Amino acid sequence: MTHDDQGLTVPPPEVAPSGDYNETPAPADTQPITVQQPGQPFWAVWPASSGARQGLALLLLLAIVGFAAHAVRHVLAPGFVMGWDSIGHAVKIAYLRDYLLPQGRWDGWFANWHAGFQLFQFYPPGFYVAAALITLLPGTSLSVVFNVMAVASYVLLPASLYVSLRWIGMGRSGALVSAGLSTLAGSHYGGGLPGIFVTGLIPNTWGIALLPLVIAAWFTGLDQPSRRRGLVMAALTAILVLTHTFSTYVAAVAAATLLIFHLIQRRWLLIPYAATVTAGIITLSAAWLVPTLMKYSWHGLIGAWSAPNLLEVSQGILSGDMVTSHVAAWVGLAGIAIGLARGGWRRHLATIAIVVMALVFGIVNRVLPFGDIVGSSQVVRFQGYLALCLAMTGGLAAEWLWTGLRRLPGRQAAAAWALPVALLALVGKVDLPNHLSLRGWAIRVTSDLSNFNDVMTMMETVKAVTQPSDRLLAEFDWNAQYSHGSPHLLDQGLPLWAQRADLGGNFSEGSRVADQLQGINNIPLANRDLLPRLRRYGVSHLVTFSGNHDTKMATEPGLRRLATTGTVSLWAIEPPGRIVYAQKPLTMGGIRLAQDSVVTELDNPTPDNRVVLAYNAYPNWFATWNGTPLDWTETPERFMQVVLPAGKGTLAWHFRWYPLERACDVVTWAAWAAWLFLVVWWKRHVANPTPAV
Repeated sequence: MTHDDQGLTVPPPEVAPSGDYNETPAPADTQPITVQQPGQPFWAVWPASSGARQGLALLLLLAIVGFAAHAVRHVLAPGFVMGWDSIGHAVKIAYLRDYLLPQGRWDGWFANWHAGFQLFQFYPPGFYVAAALITLLPGTSLSVVFNVMAVASYVLLPASLYVSLRWIGMGRSGALVSAGLSTLAGSHYGGGLPGIFVTGLIPNTWGIALLPLVIAAWFTGLDQPSRRRGLVMAALTAILVLTHTFSTYVAAVAAATLLIFHLIQRRWLLIPYAATVTAGIITLSAAWLVPTLMKYSWHGLIGAWSAPNLLEVSQGILSGDMVTSHVAAWVGLAGIAIGLARGGWRRHLATIAIVVMALVFGIVNRVLPFGDIVGSSQVVRFQGYLALCLAMTGGLAAEWLWTGLRRLPGRQAAAAWALPVALLALVGKVDLPNHLSLRGWAIRVTSDLSNFNDVMTMMETVKAVTQPSDRLLAEFDWNAQYSHGSPHLLDQGLPLWAQRADLGGNFSEGSRVADQLQGINNIPLANRDLLPRLRRYGVSHLVTFSGNHDTKMATEPGLRRLATTGTVSLWAIEPPGRIVYAQKPLTMGGIRLAQDSVVTELDNPTPDNRVVLAYNAYPNWFATWNGTPLDWTETPERFMQVVLPAGKGTLAWHFRWYPLERACDVVTWAAWAAWLFLVVWWKRHVANPTPAV
């Protein structure tokens, strides 16, 4: 004991227990010095400063993002260089910009939506609204904005995954590994490089990029519920709902799994909390969600799509077909095993949830509420999410290895690291030059992308030899050799919108009509009703890729080749198609896209008094004859037809929005305004309360 100047006893200073990391506080202007001890690995001397580690992690993350940007830099070319469905998505952006947004709407009917669904039924409007608003900026164009959005969807995925995994508590090393693996994850059914270059499913890629953020929000929100976290959960999930349907299914399964884990621990108060957040999600997305649920059965020209069974899905995982690299698949499976074997379910709860999601969608064959729309569970469309799951669990494996191996002496650690790397290289058959040359990979998998110039040249030929009143069906399926011609594909995608469209580049359509004509994969041309059906749709010209089946097409009665440019041919249907009740030409690009009112004077128009309106059937259409309401029915082509009384009169068609649809618009706009108000209020009055006087 010691004494001060006044003789008072002063207790001795407390000494931190041995082994405490902060035994003696260092001065504010100094850094602790760590000396490497004998037998310690080199990383034991890494500075204790969290700022230095954060800086290194940020640099590595920027390198991963830069690698992703380099991989898709060729998308930023003039025109559209993506495949399959890219122009179908661009059409919706233009339709929103020129027709719906000026009315204050972000959902609606489209006269001739080529994919068979109504305009925003299969794909919600969120992505298209954002792109349409950007096209309003000075100096922008539709093609440039669409390409930039495509690049951003892929480049932001590793950053989104890193932020999400750090949000739920994963270490930097594991989050960085997952971010790197995510650049290799993808599927041509949506997500990653295949989703961009093969199919052009840009909304899918955006949905996959947003999904980790939504799962992380639910993870933290259910773990430590609060009003602020509830606002974040509702907003992020609503944005995902308005972006992509399948991503919403995945998020719902993951959120339900998280909730079940908490309910097992008897946290019953989470039920009303989750219900309140769900109500907020519905309110924030009501403008699209409610009308879609009301009219989901009105889906136009759609056929049944097949889905693989569990064995095929498992084989795809093990062979690496669902990801660009075999390494990612094997590391991901190892991560699943390690993550589940370690226990500690609270730390890895989000990963367990997404693993459960993968199992659910891989095993259950009919789980979608809209199964009657797509005709099957569309399990194949969840392959991109399964690859994302593998990337996440691969990060878990890396974190476990890093945590365990860093405790070993330097030489032993080096040997321990060399063994799994060598095994992965052997099993995965790593071909670094092939994977680093991503532009060559993209062109190889799309195969017909090199014919882009032929397509552009053919479009000039089309404009020269056709008239504005002609209806053109363009079959630009970039990956046609993988298509399987079958009768249902005809109903799946006859594009009624392709009226000499010009969107700043070529326009493509995955309708597979050329498969019907050419007999892809040695399937005979069995559908002899094809050309008559095209005529009923009013199609007068076909544009197809030339190939080994040109001879068969040339012998088809009613087809005449007008021109061939490289690999692209233009065909005339003779006699040309004629719609019974013709609509005005449908064009794109700052123009009138459809009519909400069609009125004409008729006098015994047809022998059977049957008149067809060549628009997709939709319940918002009402017909009147001389002012008297008239019921209409669907034609086999999904058009609308009426049977008129004899004599002369006025037939009028009117498109009207239901009052409930208008109310949902108001509710959604008001909900987002209220959400912004609550965020600002919380920031001012809760996060930064006024100090008491």
